[in-house]
Amino acid sequence: MWEARGRFWCFLFGMKQCILSNGKKEQGINYPITQAENQKFLLQNWFYNHNINDIPTYYFIAFSDPSTIIEVKGDQQSIADVVAHGEQIPQMIINKDSELPNRFQDYKLGKVILKECGEFDFDILGNFQVTAKDVMPGGNVKNVGGLE
Repeated sequence: MWEARGRFWCFLFGMKQCILSNGKKEQGINYPITQAENQKFLLQNWFYNHNINDIPTYYFIAFSDPSTIIEVKGDQQSIADVVAHGEQIPQMIINKDSELPNRFQDYKLGKVILKECGEFDFDILGNFQVTAKDVMPGGNVKNVGGLE
């Protein structure tokens, strides 16, 4: 998800591509719907591998900045079904949930997730041969993805 505050951004969806424009420069970015479909596929495989086959899986794509313009070339309804500004997403979830004939029992998924949870212990610095002395304090990023 891209977010830019105080600037004009337009996301153009069409032909399985997404173009980010600030009025001066255009840049192609990964198509958010394909990214969401891939994540859905991975989640469904995880469910399958844990013998959970009755969970309906859907995705929504949210743009957090309400001033972002979402423009669609092509099938507007298919994009509008999954892409919206952030404040619209809760209602979209409620609407999708009300369409489902059988409600999935949340506790069942919770039990499986808790069973599979473990402490993630990964020495990121050691893995890349970086010492604590090599880490510099962060700064203020003013340029997002080369766009201004």
